[in-house]
Amino acid sequence: MDIESRLLYRDALLLVIDKPAGIAVHAGASGGDHLGTYLRQLRFGLPQDPELAHRLDRDTSGCLALGRHRKALAKLGKLFADGQVRKTYWAVVAGRPPQKEGKVDLPLLKETKRNGWKMRIDAKGQSSLTEYRTIGEGDGMTWLALEPRTGRTHQLRAHMAAIGCPILGDPSYGGAATRSREMPLQLHARALKIPLYPRREPIKTEAPVPDHMKGNLRACGWKDGPRGRVVAVAAAPGHNFSKTTTTKIDLIAGEGVAGDAHAGVTVKHRSRVARDPTQPNLRQVHLIQSELFDELRANGFDIRPGDIGENIATRGLDLLALPAGTRLRFPGGPEIEITGLRNPCAQLDNFKKGLTAAVLDRDADGELIRKAGVMAIVHKGGRIASGDPIAVDLPTEPHRKLEPV
Repeated sequence: MDIESRLLYRDALLLVIDKPAGIAVHAGASGGDHLGTYLRQLRFGLPQDPELAHRLDRDTSGCLALGRHRKALAKLGKLFADGQVRKTYWAVVAGRPPQKEGKVDLPLLKETKRNGWKMRIDAKGQSSLTEYRTIGEGDGMTWLALEPRTGRTHQLRAHMAAIGCPILGDPSYGGAATRSREMPLQLHARALKIPLYPRREPIKTEAPVPDHMKGNLRACGWKDGPRGRVVAVAAAPGHNFSKTTTTKIDLIAGEGVAGDAHAGVTVKHRSRVARDPTQPNLRQVHLIQSELFDELRANGFDIRPGDIGENIATRGLDLLALPAGTRLRFPGGPEIEITGLRNPCAQLDNFKKGLTAAVLDRDADGELIRKAGVMAIVHKGGRIASGDPIAVDLPTEPHRKLEPV
């Protein structure tokens, strides 16, 4: 397994990976494949493997945090033990819970029998609290967001079964309604929010929806975003109209593209600086769909990646149709959020006469269409290279149409 490709976040203390379903986090008594086998791939120059800061069941997929060394592991362990880490799971359950949202406050006790063990509700057990919220419904199933406020073994599985809506694909809890050899466990560790650094915002990570849950989630109303790829990247240290293409660029969280004139927390585009230099920079990264270059060439404009100032050229992704707040994710952890449209300016005509008009159009209702790309801010830093796939996470509805920024 190429575990590095499943990396969601990385810094000096912490790694977060997207654990696949079906692999244990620790070695079992009978041996076999487990996550520890692959952790050497995640050293990134350190002399030791990272270690787990918490655990996920074998059949649960999603966000899993690791400490990169002993001090980091101790710090993370305390945060998890003190309940300061916010964990959000997505689950598809049979039926529906008694209310749209609520809490399950039922103690859990481990029960061991000849054929194995499981958790059961018992007043003698450990206190266990789960909060749940309905996101969608369909075909006799419900899509839930689950937040365990305690960290008991099998807590979510036992609690959902206890309130009459067991998690689908669960062979141990819920009986025949959820036991299916064809259906893997429909439980995914969707997000972590870790307050690791006292003077910074908590680290937030999200794991994309795994393939084995997409069908049931779609039935409950989930819409998976489109996918695309990077075809070129570019940057320029000066305020030039065009940028120089390169094999890779590095994104800096909260700022933009390293070494690019438009990187910064506050506005860097000179027209914006002239109006108010204290404005937040919503134009840290400029993206253009490379299909525009094909269109322009067909109309007599020989435009290549970087020519009209974008940092990232994409293919197979209709950037202009994405709603504001859409997150684009790249391999290894970089993540950006689309803020709005690039407003074509006179510099386009200075570069090639007639180019401004060529990147403008009208829809059937006469509304202006701006085709010169979109702007974004950087949520997670990291390296982006030509050829990288792009995963798309659409924001929660209702969606907001892109406007010029």
